[in-house]
Amino acid sequence: MRNGCQEILGLAAFVLMSLTPYQVSAQSDELTRNYQRGSSFFEAGMYKASAPYFVKALELSEAEYGHQPFSISIAP
Repeated sequence: MRNGCQEILGLAAFVLMSLTPYQVSAQSDELTRNYQRGSSFFEAGMYKASAPYFVKALELSEAEYGHQPFSISIAP
């Protein structure tokens, strides 16, 4: 019975969050390109080559969305 109750509560929370209005902003093409390029190099094991692209993506992200400390950017 407890698992069924948890499933219902989870579904209810999901529905409520889905109906809650929030602002969605698309990231710039330049940010996306830099992140994807960095990821490609990183996945290929080319860590030094990936770093400048990740740094640029971070700079663009902070310019677009503002600086947010890591501690508040993830859900507990």
